[in-house]
Amino acid sequence: AYEVMPSLVGSEMCIRDSVRAAPAPAALPAMPARKANVERFMAWIQSGVSSGSIAYNEANAAVHFCEEGMLLVSPKIFKDYADNFEARIDMPTSTDGAPSKEPWRVLQQQFQKSEYPQKSGSGSFLHRYNVSGPGGKQLTGILIPGPERFFQPVPAANQLLKPASAGASA
Repeated sequence: AYEVMPSLVGSEMCIRDSVRAAPAPAALPAMPARKANVERFMAWIQSGVSSGSIAYNEANAAVHFCEEGMLLVSPKIFKDYADNFEARIDMPTSTDGAPSKEPWRVLQQQFQKSEYPQKSGSGSFLHRYNVSGPGGKQLTGILIPGPERFFQPVPAANQLLKPASAGASA
């Protein structure tokens, strides 16, 4: 995006790239509730990773960068968001009087229906990654390809993470 602004010299106008910050989780234009929930969630991740308030690429972190994109450890990341911002999750209204789902589950399902996640080879939204090193374990998460849409520069890939299907034997 570009913006036209007065030049500092004379009366000419100049064009420059405009830099737009990610909207705060509560300041989004009008959109369907499910999309607003997803956009607030992504803005929270973007802001948190950038500011350091959300750990990434560390033991027990809910966000990891890998060669394939950004891995959101699930359901941990959705529970973390709901624990902090439950009031900001627009819940669907139940028409049959049935109890509604937990807010984190609603958000997770709405996120899976958004354009962000990539399905695994099996058709699931869950991707499994092996963590190499002492106490190595397996992480399950939702993969978002193209993290450069949210981060410039993109944090370095966690070299300890490898897709579970990529030759790791148990």
